Amino acid sequence: MMQLQLVTTAEHEETRASEAEAGLKHGTVVLDRLVRPWYGKGDRIVCADSYFASVEAALHLQARGVRFIGVVKTATSSYPMKLLQSKVLPSRGDWKSYVHRRDGKIAAMAVVWVDRERRYFISTASSVVEGAMCSRTRWRQLEGSAQRVTVEVKQPHVAELYYSSCSMIDRHNRCRQDDLMLERKYQTHDWLVRVNHSLLETVGVASWLLYAGARGP
Repeated sequence: MMQLQLVTTAEHEETRASEAEAGLKHGTVVLDRLVRPWYGKGDRIVCADSYFASVEAALHLQARGVRFIGVVKTATSSYPMKLLQSKVLPSRGDWKSYVHRRDGKIAAMAVVWVDRERRYFISTASSVVEGAMCSRTRWRQLEGSAQRVTVEVKQPHVAELYYSSCSMIDRHNRCRQDDLMLERKYQTHDWLVRVNHSLLETVGVASWLLYAGARGP
């Protein structure tokens, strides 16, 4: 963890907003605060999930010299969602893209890629050339018994780059919930209890990953 931003109520967040943040989407504001220390610090690519991802966020960071890849779900303003949804993708691993050009150069692109379901990206980085195969281990019924097999799916380079980063969040969640079994249902009305428990779990998982990586198999 390199930067932490605690988000409270919408009313409280409005009181914290600066003049420069006025009119920006909530996700863009939080993202801007998180990555601001890296503005002007060389070539950087930010990969963000749907909480942050929008056309506005991508262009906001681009104007500050930071490239962006994000998965779009609900923040679809200025994004060609309906157009991409209408595209026929007959096979798992297919993708389509649209680009926005500025001064003859590609400034941003919108991409739909189908895995088990469709994923929609907004990006000011990478490309849609074919990347490395996406490999997953899945259970399949073979010769009368269930066996674990490797499933490989084609993906564009922009998806490969995004998941090389954001899969770390999923790994952290799995470690916290399954490997270390740190999470249990705990009823509380105290907001600080939830924050402090989340921070403690984050530190615990990070320490365990460091230990496991340092000592080897």
